[in-house]
Parts: sequence; C-alpha cells; structure tokens
Amino acid sequence: MAVTVRAGNGNLPGGSPGDVWIYDVTRETWSRVTFDGLNQFLVWTPGGREITLSSAKGGPFDIYVKPLDSSTTEERIFGGGDGTN
Repeated sequence: MAVTVRAGNGNLPGGSPGDVWIYDVTRETWSRVTFDGLNQFLVWTPGGREITLSSAKGGPFDIYVKPLDSSTTEERIFGGGDGTN
C-alpha cells in the first residue's frame, strides 16, 4: 500500500508538506519513499517495483517514476507548468 502522509497543518517535520510511505503487509513495516516536496496521486507500475507520482519540489507539479529499491534515482517523465518534459 502506498500513501501520502501529511501533518494536520500540511507541514511534516523537516519542512516537507507531504511524503510517500509504503506499507509492506507481509512484514508489517512502513518505509518512507520521498523526502521533499508535496507528493501525491500515486500509481503503481505494472511490475510493482516503481511508483509514479505527482510532485511539487519548489515549483509546479511534475510527474516522476520512482524505483522502490533505490537502485536508481527517480526519473521526471513530464513537466507540469513550464511546458517541458
């Protein structure tokens, strides 16, 4: 299960307004996936090894694919408000 966690006022400790956390139902453990920006609208990739998300990291929302095993860095696949991709 993947969720965006926000504090009641929209700000989590460390200044991040919303981070993605993954819950492993087999191990019954939580893992934090993102550490900056407002992250939301989570979609699992077909293989379940990556998650696609919308993230505002100090600017307009962009779409990223983030590997869950930290083998590579996230990849920006679409630019939001600036018309780039």
